[in-house]
Amino acid sequence: MGLTRSGNARLFSWVLRLSYVLSLAGVAVICTIFYFKQQDQNRVLGSVRVLAERISTADEAMLEFAEKAEGIAAEMPSKEFGNTLAFQLAGKSLKERKEWLASRPADPNIMASAQALQFYRAKADKAWQEVLAAFENAGNDVQQVAISGARFMGSDDPFKHHRALLDEKRIEDARSRTDMHWAAREIFANYNSFVRPSNRSMENRLRMLVRKFAQDQGLILERFLLITLLGLASLALIVFLPVDIALQRLLGKLRAETRRAEAATKRAELSERAKSEFLANMS
Repeated sequence: MGLTRSGNARLFSWVLRLSYVLSLAGVAVICTIFYFKQQDQNRVLGSVRVLAERISTADEAMLEFAEKAEGIAAEMPSKEFGNTLAFQLAGKSLKERKEWLASRPADPNIMASAQALQFYRAKADKAWQEVLAAFENAGNDVQQVAISGARFMGSDDPFKHHRALLDEKRIEDARSRTDMHWAAREIFANYNSFVRPSNRSMENRLRMLVRKFAQDQGLILERFLLITLLGLASLALIVFLPVDIALQRLLGKLRAETRRAEAATKRAELSERAKSEFLANMS
C-alpha cells in the first residue's frame, strides 16, 4: 500500500512538472511568433513611411521645378518674329531644317533661364532618386499598392512621366527663346497633368496602407493578449491549482501528524507523571 502511494505521488509530481514545462513552452512560442510577426510588420511599416516621406519631398522639389518653368514660359515668346529665321530656313528640306535648328548656337539670352531650370531639375532629380531607392526597398507588395489605381502609372512602366519631366535633354536642346518657351511649358504641363496626380495617388495609397497596418497591429495585439490569457489560465488550471490542492493535502496531513504527535507527547507526559506518583507512594 505504501509503495502504491509513493508511486502515485511520484507520477503526480512528474505530471505537474511536465504540465508546467509545456505551459511555459507554449507561452514562449506564442511570444516568439508574435515578436517576429510584429518585427516584420514594423519593418514593412517603416519602409512605407520612408517611401511616403520621400515622395512628398520629391513632389515639393518637382513643384518648384514646374513653377520655375511656368514663370520662364511666361517670359519667353511662343513665336519667333522677324524674317531672319525664315530666310535661313528657306530652300531647306524638313530634315535639313531640323538638323540646322539642332546645330545652331544657343541664344545667349536663354542661358540664365536654362541654368535656373537645370538647377531645379537637378534638385528634383536627386529627390526622385531617393524615392526610387525607397520604392525598391519597400518590396513588391508595397510597390503594387503604391501604383495601383493611379491613372497615369501603368504596371509596365509606372514612372515614364517622371523620367520625362526630369529629362535634361529638353532644356539642353533649346536654342532660342521660343524653344525655351515651349520646353518650359512642356515641363509644367507634364508635371501638372501627369506627375502631380501620380504623386498624390501614391501618397494616398500609402496613407491607406499605414492605416491598414495600424488596424492589423491592433488585431494582432488583441489576439496575442487573448491567447496569452488562455495560456495563463491553462497554466493555472493544469499546474497551480493541482499544486495548491496537493499543498493543502500535505498541510492537512502535517497538521494531523502534529496533533497526533502532541497527543502522544501528552499521553507520555501523563504516563510519566503517573509513574512518578506511583513510585513516590511506594516509597
